[in-house]
Amino acid sequence: MNLETAQYKIAYTKNKLISKSELAKAMGFCREYIGQLIKNKKELTENKIKKLEEYFEVDLSKEITIEFTPEEKELEEQANKLIQKLKQWELSESELDILADAFIEEKKKTMLALRAIMGDKKAWLKLKKLIED
Repeated sequence: MNLETAQYKIAYTKNKLISKSELAKAMGFCREYIGQLIKNKKELTENKIKKLEEYFEVDLSKEITIEFTPEEKELEEQANKLIQKLKQWELSESELDILADAFIEEKKKTMLALRAIMGDKKAWLKLKKLIED
């Protein structure tokens, strides 16, 4: 399993966005190295997987079928477009990651708020929990 797959599994299991900073803390590496691991799609060792499982309290051996909603797919596409534009500004990899993470988080909150306004009770409860945290 590569780190990107592990990141998705952890995020899905925990129902929250997992940043590269969190992954770095869990594994004892710097953020830049985490970015390289994800970019190179390098397979994680058994020991690294165990560190992630212990830190995030998840079982990464479980198979998870992640189905993205059209809105989530749209978010990912927009984030990728934003990253491409920001790369033209010659920002560092970590600056790009921070901006992309912030963009995705804000967009998700906005979409959640819109669904809550339209009467989606689950969205309302999630939004309420986000505000309280």
